[in-house]
Amino acid sequence: MSDLEAINALPVLDHSILNGIRRLTGDPQSASAFLQVLANQYLEDAPKYLDQIATALREQNGTQLAQAAHTLRSSSASLGGTQLAGLCKIVETLGRSQEVEAAQPYQQPLNDLAHAFQDALRQELLPES
Repeated sequence: MSDLEAINALPVLDHSILNGIRRLTGDPQSASAFLQVLANQYLEDAPKYLDQIATALREQNGTQLAQAAHTLRSSSASLGGTQLAGLCKIVETLGRSQEVEAAQPYQQPLNDLAHAFQDALRQELLPES
């Protein structure tokens, strides 16, 4: 199985990670409020990291690419974005090895998956206003 096949087999939103956070907080109301704060912060920050990735690809800057992909990977994984985190890891690794050109084909799938994960977070954690 290729890395991409393995990543595609992962859920866009891994509910077990969110449930783990819920168990840590103990109180369902506190857990919900805490997760909403985390989700809102993520939804504010993720587009910045996607922009940084796009800029790094455009400017052929492997170091910036690796840093932005790493940050997006970490924050996505912490909220259950296992599929997105997996794809970010590939891009991060390519950036670290200065293989920026090889990371180019991942930009659109990364953006698409990031938007799918953001939509899943909104549906799961943010009640309709």
